[in-house]
Amino acid sequence: MITTVEYDCSDKLTKVSVKDIDIEEENKIEILSCSSSETPESLENGFILYHCRWLVLASYCLLSLSAGSSWLCFPAVSNIMRKYYDIGILSVNLLSIIFGIAIVVVSLPFAVFLEKYGLSLTLKLAASLNAIGAVIRYFGANSETGYWFLLVGNFFTSLSVAGFLFLPGKIASTWFGEHEIGTATAVCVAFDALGTGLGFIHATSIIKNSDNMNEIQEDVQFFLLTQLIPATMVLFFVSIFAKKQPKTAPSFLEMKQKEDIEEYKSLIKSLRNNKDEDSVTTIPIQFQYLNLRIAIYKLFKNFNFHLIVHMQGITAAIEGIYELLLNEMLIDKFPGYEKNIGIIGFVAVMLGFATNIVVGMVVDKTGSCKRISLIIFLITSFCCIILSVLMEYFDNFIALSIVFCILMSTCTSYYTIAFTHSSQVTFPISPTATGVMLVLTSQVYDTIVSFTITEILDHFGAFGVNCTAIVIATVAVVLSLIVQNKIVKIPTKV
Repeated sequence: MITTVEYDCSDKLTKVSVKDIDIEEENKIEILSCSSSETPESLENGFILYHCRWLVLASYCLLSLSAGSSWLCFPAVSNIMRKYYDIGILSVNLLSIIFGIAIVVVSLPFAVFLEKYGLSLTLKLAASLNAIGAVIRYFGANSETGYWFLLVGNFFTSLSVAGFLFLPGKIASTWFGEHEIGTATAVCVAFDALGTGLGFIHATSIIKNSDNMNEIQEDVQFFLLTQLIPATMVLFFVSIFAKKQPKTAPSFLEMKQKEDIEEYKSLIKSLRNNKDEDSVTTIPIQFQYLNLRIAIYKLFKNFNFHLIVHMQGITAAIEGIYELLLNEMLIDKFPGYEKNIGIIGFVAVMLGFATNIVVGMVVDKTGSCKRISLIIFLITSFCCIILSVLMEYFDNFIALSIVFCILMSTCTSYYTIAFTHSSQVTFPISPTATGVMLVLTSQVYDTIVSFTITEILDHFGAFGVNCTAIVIATVAVVLSLIVQNKIVKIPTKV
């Protein structure tokens, strides 16, 4: 005897068995103590903000630094990796591409895990996978068999990234006040970029090109050790300081969602206890968004969210194009510049770190995501054109460096806009659903581009790569003109 629940999905009803909805009271609203750091720091519009929200944010940021630094570190020294392991450029890039594949495959399972077990366990699981990956990679210094240790190690680290990359919106809404959400999201996104930048400078600073394979082996072994130690330390930090949620909600929206979850639990429990075979109950509209499957269905019907998802995907594609192939595109024109190229990548990411923070603060002040998106993609398109001209007709490394840094720092600042804008146009859908769909789609773009752009480089050279970037950046400009700017007006005081 199964009671049927009907979810009103606007144009049709979706029937879901009650016993298929796994909501366990002890897991869903469990509130973990923040120990001594849980004393209130301040009040915002009558809501309490806790000191330990910064430790939760730090847990995400440190994990992102550690795992993200493994993402693009090996393509940054691709010429050395190809020579040392005797592999092709696609095999080197696969060490990076595997991250995109893992994110596409396991982001949704991690989102379900987050909904069931909460933020704390999700971060701890991701930190554990990152540490396992670092341990496996440590045995990858041997030139004959080491590549496979690097690949398997990066597989585990990529699972870690898939487990936390969609969390910025969740962390911001769960722990931070209404006027801190944009900034908190920006900090998370900025550290995502900073991690990949550290991978650039880290690899190029330690792994030096040499005709002596023993010297390269020593460099690789030391490099892998310097990845292992931070990954272990981050695991301990996250295990101690990652908490599920504060005692009291930091904003009206979070308070309302907690109340809806409590009511939803009570409703589901009453339906489970109902023995009437013919019982059919319609779930109120505000509760439908608490079910991840229904929330994702609603997102697929939201036109503005589709536009934001594609703009985020284009951003990821442009970032992947230049970060993945930067060394390959420049090393023939500037031989012996491996370290300088790595410095360019790092500086670009550091500037992106700053622009993400600035963009987050501007969004908190103005709420105008549409206008900022348009400006970002106009600058990105212009920089792609200038970069193409410089690579084709000039040999000025400094000019190339400046344009590349402006391009990457501007383009990647859209990540902050994407998380914030999507929360506006999809309200009241939870940040978990929007976050996982943003990350999932951007990695689909990034993975497809990673495979195809290598072939474009082989057949058409750097000019073909730059033309590809120009075309998709122009598409993003058009999409930013179409997308709507929606401001959610809600009560701010209790």
